[in-house]
Amino acid sequence: MGPALLASLLSSQSLVSSVVTILTGHRYLTAEKSISQVTIYEQRSSPGGVWNATPSLTSPSYSIPQTVPDTAPPVPQKGYAKDGREGSWNFQSAVYDYLEANIPKLLMNYTDLRFQDETPLFPAHRAVNKYLDTYAEDVRDQIRFGTQVIDIQRHRHKTKEGEEGTAWHVKSKVVGTDEEETAVFDSVVVANGHHDCAFIPNIKGVQDWHRAYPSSVIHSKNYKRPENYEGKKVVVVGAGVSGIDIANQIAPHAQYPLLLSRRAAKGSSSPLAPEKTAIEDVSEIKEFIADNRTIRFIDGRIETGVDDVIFCTGYLYSYPFLQNLKPAVVTTGNRTENLYLHIFYHEEPTLSFLCLPIRIVPFIMAEVQSALVARFLAGRFALPSLSERLDWEDRLLQERGSGKAFHFMGYPEDAHYINELVSMVGKADGENAGIGKKTQGWDRKCLWIRENSGKIVAAVRGLDPEAREKIKTLEDAGFHYERDTE
Repeated sequence: MGPALLASLLSSQSLVSSVVTILTGHRYLTAEKSISQVTIYEQRSSPGGVWNATPSLTSPSYSIPQTVPDTAPPVPQKGYAKDGREGSWNFQSAVYDYLEANIPKLLMNYTDLRFQDETPLFPAHRAVNKYLDTYAEDVRDQIRFGTQVIDIQRHRHKTKEGEEGTAWHVKSKVVGTDEEETAVFDSVVVANGHHDCAFIPNIKGVQDWHRAYPSSVIHSKNYKRPENYEGKKVVVVGAGVSGIDIANQIAPHAQYPLLLSRRAAKGSSSPLAPEKTAIEDVSEIKEFIADNRTIRFIDGRIETGVDDVIFCTGYLYSYPFLQNLKPAVVTTGNRTENLYLHIFYHEEPTLSFLCLPIRIVPFIMAEVQSALVARFLAGRFALPSLSERLDWEDRLLQERGSGKAFHFMGYPEDAHYINELVSMVGKADGENAGIGKKTQGWDRKCLWIRENSGKIVAAVRGLDPEAREKIKTLEDAGFHYERDTE
């Protein structure tokens, strides 16, 4: 290794973030002429991350309950075709049959590729996967598909100039085999997202219930289609985006009423569809009782004969391939630790992470973060001192605590963060000389769409599938930027 940098992007087991970050990261890194090589690891067999829908694999990749991050890489399973024939090795995708994006396509566009005009305003997962596959076309040959990263070690070494440097030893294996190899890089960009390691709370009795009624308790990661719940008594746990969507899908099929267990009061999470579906809000679950398939809620309510429980309780941050990193980047799994700007590892910022914040629009987030990382690795942008970087994290901890709220970014905070990174990128050396791939923040119309995205989602969510399919533009949904901002 010399002054030219080698960079590695890891993409392994996530929802939106993995494919978004791996592709944008590659483009920004290769645009920096001082970065001589970029190697991309992807454990799946094609682009798209978990937007590549898979069947619900026979063995869930989580335990019940699961409250700590994974310590070993996910184990692939053989999928099966509709005719029963064995398929290729696969990893569970959290995409379900009728999943649609909950972000208007105008905000999902990359700066150099737009969704087609005929794509619905809220694209179905197949349309998103096709879009991402197209975006990957010119970098496909540089992705090592079917390759799983199993360990990353940090090593000190002397450079040719006699200075101390860091080398990252990346051990990987070909999926479905024991064939391992180790490669050495100057930097590593982790782009595996945070939608793989399912979080299932340790509620009293849940483990015994699971033993008594296998497959009756699942995480939303394994939910596939509402028809599987025809006539069944169902409890959905969690009223975030996935919980609301899955509850709305299942309710017309399930036994009346579907029970939605939520921590917050009704109306404080994502909006429910109009009352054409039979959903009843209930409090948090206090206890699972295996006898007679009984659930006791914290307000004293008791329900018997419950057939299925779906936990829509989110995910843990998990990096099984970084188990040997000290200080650790993950302990509880509630957040990724020891980072500056949610990106750069304090001890050695040649290790960086993309798209960790949640409740964001990941596409533009990936672009602006990738632009900053690329400029830093190319030596065109200098980070502040270690003490200043540590102070940044300490301030955020004091504001939000060490729980899941640490990475939360709703509007307008995400817009402020994006603008901050765009400003940093603009100050990089050589920026005015046309070096590197340019980036940009949201324009006024995009900011308006972001601010009103909840209202836009609510206006479309209650429509039947055929009607939603016809909504291609904001105007089709009843929103007019020029008129509404006069």
